[in-house]
Amino acid sequence: MTFSHSKDRIFLEGENHKVLAFVSFPPEGDGVVNAKHTYVDPSLRGQGVGDKLMLALIDELKKNGKKVKPTCPFVVKWFERHSEYASFLAES
Repeated sequence: MTFSHSKDRIFLEGENHKVLAFVSFPPEGDGVVNAKHTYVDPSLRGQGVGDKLMLALIDELKKNGKKVKPTCPFVVKWFERHSEYASFLAES
């Protein structure tokens, strides 16, 4: 599974460039992005695609020295379940 990256989004495309999964993270402030929306196509749910998207986001944060403010319910819950990545959370 290979994700594509744009300025504020990581996504997976299927046939005919249909977006099958994504996480969007627009800038929120100095060095902080807002993980505000995720989507996984019903055909891919239950296969760990959401986890893979989040790990790709963590890699992006590492690479760019940024922190994340999670506002998407999935992202909030993901960070609650994965406390080992708490250092990537922006101060609230």
